[in-house]
Amino acid sequence: MRPWNAVTISAVWMGLLACSDRSLDPGKADPDFSPPTTEVEAPATAEDGDLVVDETGIEEDMLTDADQERIDRLRSLPYAQTVEPDRDSRSASSGRKSTSVNIPRDDSGYTLATSGGPAFAMLIDDAGTIVHTWRGEESRTWIRAELIEGGDLLVLGAKRGSKAHLDDANQHIARLDWSGRIKWIRMLPVHHDVSEVIDDTFISLTFRFRRAPQLSDLIVRDDDLTFMTLDGSLQRKISLIDVLGARSTLFSFQDVAAKKEPRLHIDLLHANTVEWIDHENLVGRDPIYGPDTLIVTMRHQDAIAIIHWKKKELLWAWGQGELMGPHDAQVLDSGNILVFDNGLGRDWSRVLEIDPQSLETVWEYRGSPRESFYSASRGACQRLESGHTLITDSAKGRILEVDPAGRIVWEFFNPHFDSEGKRFIIPRAKRVAKSEIGDKL
Repeated sequence: MRPWNAVTISAVWMGLLACSDRSLDPGKADPDFSPPTTEVEAPATAEDGDLVVDETGIEEDMLTDADQERIDRLRSLPYAQTVEPDRDSRSASSGRKSTSVNIPRDDSGYTLATSGGPAFAMLIDDAGTIVHTWRGEESRTWIRAELIEGGDLLVLGAKRGSKAHLDDANQHIARLDWSGRIKWIRMLPVHHDVSEVIDDTFISLTFRFRRAPQLSDLIVRDDDLTFMTLDGSLQRKISLIDVLGARSTLFSFQDVAAKKEPRLHIDLLHANTVEWIDHENLVGRDPIYGPDTLIVTMRHQDAIAIIHWKKKELLWAWGQGELMGPHDAQVLDSGNILVFDNGLGRDWSRVLEIDPQSLETVWEYRGSPRESFYSASRGACQRLESGHTLITDSAKGRILEVDPAGRIVWEFFNPHFDSEGKRFIIPRAKRVAKSEIGDKL
């Protein structure tokens, strides 16, 4: 067995915490948002005093060396834009039928989804008809789209000509109107997610490279919670490494293999989702449901965490030893947590609903056979008002809606293919109410 080197960080964070959550002036350049290809000095020594490590935090894990090497290899693979032909249950030659409705449904709304390949977002009705599209001529691809007031769209993308949409300096966030006209665009190292808008404020994930000698001799990639307003102004940002490391009694960092691109570094967290916890009925039940809390999902730490963002305090964390490369955790009206557990290295995925107090599994969806539902990367889930669950099976370019018994009641396959006849994947899908569209259609 290989020891799983879970480095435990003590609460002595000194100068880093003092400066990690400063307000940002949109009129001034912020050094942490500079292009990540800027040269970084040699790793600091322990005398720099940024962090203090408890070297006793070594835990045994049941993974063999071969298991861990395979997971490291899967983590390092680039994101595919198309479905592998042997995994596409509806190939281009099958008539390209994209939708099936198996059981009458009572959810009325549209499904917003992004597509692999060119920058493209689509709005899909119950019949599987694409009723509206947005296209990004300025972008090579769109990673995420969020519908906001007036039918506008917030999108995360990468400039045309860029090689990768996670590790280069060509990332941007933009606001588009209903017709696709750009209202503003801001170059930032954004990735993976943009939250819903509350009080004209939304959160995106941004990354930066930094020195953290007590975590690694290599440069470490940190993920920041970056707060912005609807006019594109920056408000503040919070380092996830700092928040997690300050509560060693709640969280220990798992060991993560180094990546070579764009330079040798450790992608320690690989956060992929951030969501407000906005449930008035839960306030007062437990601090994790407070009005200033967020939930974050981290693929490389196999974990989800709840954070009090105003206090920059970790309140709750779970997942290590249970989840494998998870995505899209969210708090439900019941107080339970829904999460897409990719099963990276396990080779089958599932969607879990857990009770954060007892940590018991309340509900679970798996494929039948279980290997038929597997997305090694990406993936999303959403609990609908009817009690059904909307699931994005990204690797198959598929969206499915299941009832509480796990029956598939609605299914949609991306009807768009590349020049070689390969179906484009669907990074993420979300059901939106008809009231959010208004009279646009």
